[in-house]
Amino acid sequence: MSVPNPSAAITSSPRPSPELVFVSGSDQRKIVVDHVPFTVGRKPDRDLTITDTRVSRDHAVIEREGSDFLVVDAGSAGGTFVNGEKIDRRKLNSNDRVEFGAKGGPYFVFSPTGSEHVERATEVSAIARVSVFSKLSQPDIEELTKIVKAKKYASDKAVFFQGDPSDSLYIVVKGSVKVAKASEDGHEKILDILGTGEIFGELAMLDGHPRSATVTTCEPTELAAISRSDFRDYVSTHADIIWKVLESLCERVRKTSTDMLELSSREVPYRLLAALSQLAEKHGQVAADGSCLISGSFAGINGLVAMVGSSKDVVSRLLHRYQEEGLIELGNNKLIIPDPKVLARALENSSQWS
Repeated sequence: MSVPNPSAAITSSPRPSPELVFVSGSDQRKIVVDHVPFTVGRKPDRDLTITDTRVSRDHAVIEREGSDFLVVDAGSAGGTFVNGEKIDRRKLNSNDRVEFGAKGGPYFVFSPTGSEHVERATEVSAIARVSVFSKLSQPDIEELTKIVKAKKYASDKAVFFQGDPSDSLYIVVKGSVKVAKASEDGHEKILDILGTGEIFGELAMLDGHPRSATVTTCEPTELAAISRSDFRDYVSTHADIIWKVLESLCERVRKTSTDMLELSSREVPYRLLAALSQLAEKHGQVAADGSCLISGSFAGINGLVAMVGSSKDVVSRLLHRYQEEGLIELGNNKLIIPDPKVLARALENSSQWS
């Protein structure tokens, strides 16, 4: 990477300063690149600070050459991607999608010429993050977005109920959803909390069997849906894609089955630590000091009880013990993990005796 010159305002050209539309989960905002170099990374003093752990502390920089703007990767661990292609250095054009840390990671749209380009980038980024589409090429993903339909839900609204007919796969674009089943004793068992970039109902594309669980929004949520009929029409003219999807789907099912089998054999302390660690990784908001905030109904006692499959008394007692040990800080429907690495070590140690 070239060493950038001291920061300078963009005033030497009649061309206006370019605008970025930055998107990370539910966070979307406009940023004007009014000086170069314009730095991107996890450090709090970067021009664009991204707290996602996939992003390096010094990740990338926007530079200028004549009238052109370029994005330069600063030796990041996860890489910088322009329109799905990993780059070291690339000239930026209007409506380019620049992702950080992974394909489908936090991104910005460079100098968008209209809101439809931002919406299009959001759909492409959502598809790129989906595990069952991970083997698709960038052109395949671009083509697949043509059959995606956007849906919006308020908080605590059912997307579908257990036993409903299956008709679509859903991708979480913004927000989060709860996947739950009713146990034999009538209590709710939370199977998972899914956030941005995760999918549910994927088997509906293949077998059309009734829904095996109820999915409810945890907050205002935007979903991208692909109907079974549209997907079947799509793969009828893209036969090679179905094999790529099946390969990824088999990998996902195999991993899910292994994880569930392992958790079912563990004691409650381990299951609770695993749930806290998963919530921190998938839904936590990382602060500049490295602490992690988990908020929402699933961070409350009832949500955690439903996740680990135990009693309220046992989970409450364990939470207070973990707070005394400095692993967590309790609040009203929120948790703070002071140091996620310490929590991860506690989970690893717990696995030795659970």
